[in-house]
Amino acid sequence: CDREADIYEFLSYAVENRMRFVVRASQDRGIEEQERLWQHMSSRKVLCFTQVKVPQRGGRKARTAKIKVTSAHVRLHVPKRAGGSELEGVTLGVVYAVEVKVPKGVKPLEWMLYTGEPVEREEEALWVMELYALRWRADDFHKAWKDGCGVERRRQHEAENLLRMAVVLAIVAVRIMTLKELSEDEQTPCTKVLSEEQWKVLWASVEKTAPPKRPASVKWAHEALGRLGGWHGSKKNVKIAYKTLWMGWFLLEERTAGWRIALSLNGLSRCG
Repeated sequence: CDREADIYEFLSYAVENRMRFVVRASQDRGIEEQERLWQHMSSRKVLCFTQVKVPQRGGRKARTAKIKVTSAHVRLHVPKRAGGSELEGVTLGVVYAVEVKVPKGVKPLEWMLYTGEPVEREEEALWVMELYALRWRADDFHKAWKDGCGVERRRQHEAENLLRMAVVLAIVAVRIMTLKELSEDEQTPCTKVLSEEQWKVLWASVEKTAPPKRPASVKWAHEALGRLGGWHGSKKNVKIAYKTLWMGWFLLEERTAGWRIALSLNGLSRCG
């Protein structure tokens, strides 16, 4: 979880129920070591150094950040709540990762991570960091699932049907996300994300010619789905949005289904 989950009651619940979790801290909480969290972790002996690949996003350039890592177990003070509180102190593992030798004008990477995982050894602390680093991919998945596939816009009469729809769209979102991640790959065949039938229908739909014997690349499939979904590849519209990829995928599924029906009808006529 990101910083919005730094809620004492949630952390207490997770520990009490032996949940496995990694939560990024947002508050400089008091701890029983008579210090504040950031002060305590900053004064700890360095456990190790590592590197983290920071992806490009917005105006931020991609870079490889050198990270200093410290870890400890701390017991958080119980926060004061209106009307009193029955909560008790919570003991958590903490991994503190902060960037060193930061490029000029760049905000340093800094993670204060609560966890129920072991953090004493170097490999344990790095594992917690690896888990949190997956949050970027989780964000991309939710973007593909919500903005692309429009899972939040779906309406069903029954909750169970809505759940089924969400699960199906989650599978599609993973495929679209994979396609986008491999969008510059000219070596990998598109059959990594499309079936034999799908890519041939896509080729006929976009290229207007008979498909080649060998599958085209993933890069071609990414652009072809974008074109089918309404992308024109202008200088102002270089990137293909998840919503456009979803529309291309939706149209491809319709055309593939139509192709199957045509084959079925053709087979029936031959049998007759």
